Amino acid sequence: MTKKGIALTFCILLVKSLLFGQSVTLDGTFYRFITYYVSSVDINTGSSDVQLFRYRLASDSYPISVTVEFEITIQSAALGIPDPTTLIEVAADIPEMTAHIDLDNRDLSTENLVLYDVEGNEVEVDIDVEKSLEMEDLDDLFSVIVQTGRLPEGVYAFRLSVFSEDGGLLATVEQILNVTPSRTLQLTSPGGGFEELAENEIYTTYPVFQWESEMFSAPHIRNCPECGFFLRVAEFVFEEHATVEDAIEDVTALPLDQAMGWQLVSEASGNQLSFMYPTAGVVDLMAGSIYVWQIQKRISTTEGIERINSPIYAFMIKDMTVNPIMQALQEILPEEILQAYFTPGGPLTGYQASGTFTLDGTESDMSTLNALVEEFRQGTASLISTEVR
Repeated sequence: MTKKGIALTFCILLVKSLLFGQSVTLDGTFYRFITYYVSSVDINTGSSDVQLFRYRLASDSYPISVTVEFEITIQSAALGIPDPTTLIEVAADIPEMTAHIDLDNRDLSTENLVLYDVEGNEVEVDIDVEKSLEMEDLDDLFSVIVQTGRLPEGVYAFRLSVFSEDGGLLATVEQILNVTPSRTLQLTSPGGGFEELAENEIYTTYPVFQWESEMFSAPHIRNCPECGFFLRVAEFVFEEHATVEDAIEDVTALPLDQAMGWQLVSEASGNQLSFMYPTAGVVDLMAGSIYVWQIQKRISTTEGIERINSPIYAFMIKDMTVNPIMQALQEILPEEILQAYFTPGGPLTGYQASGTFTLDGTESDMSTLNALVEEFRQGTASLISTEVR
């Protein structure tokens, strides 16, 4: 039987225990992923090949008879479901417990006739699956998933409850998930589309790469050390590459180790959306060359680590080294000022330094200018303001 995938984005974990009369407890956890694929859950049998939760069901007196229910509910305006509605409910009747039982969602299936308590005893169970979502709504739901690869926005809840023989609620735990778009990954700077290369010149060999994306949630950070943002930077060579895809898949300037493929630049715990090109441990970027770059976001799902790739941006590093005065300006002036003055449309577009210049109103030579550059490098001098006259 084919399983269908549902992507759920983690938002909040809510746990509560209600004890009425009998002392029955649920102690454990829902396993927290940024994305849930309920290819993890077969809505016809309740079976699952991925562990979504594990709780110990315990009582202070045995034997005891209980019913365990696992329920997934949906509330989604995008699907026309304005109120919480049950997608699937799995009920397991346990006529007699004589010891604690570890409840695992993978065991709650109509195909399963027994559970095992912590002492290794077989415990007979009668498992039934009930669905209250109308088939038409269910078809709409899976149609959206097939078209978009994820669930529409909405509120989703996973709930595990224990009831007594007479139907009284003994204990319950619940995880609430608020689904929002989680795969937005857009580059900001430097660069842009290759066709806009002339408008994407920069004036530094140590660019700051910036991108936009949703931040990682705190539970996801705690449970996914492999996740974060990764970067590739490669040179585009006209004689060797026909497309930016060819270039980004070729030898990379970053990472330097080609076996790595991608360089981690922001761990999930950092939630950082920018990264300055390093001064060591990489191939130096060269003035006059064209480079392409791409970000990969890695998130955890119930089916493993998912890799989301951004578009590819291209940029050219302006070659200003032929003019020593321009080279000195490149050292002194911040990147944003160089961009504002010298890019197409800027007040100094097309201008080159003539070789005659003054410092503090006094005509100076290159030795004086070089000394000033060294002060900037050492941090003993800083720029207060700039003016074009």
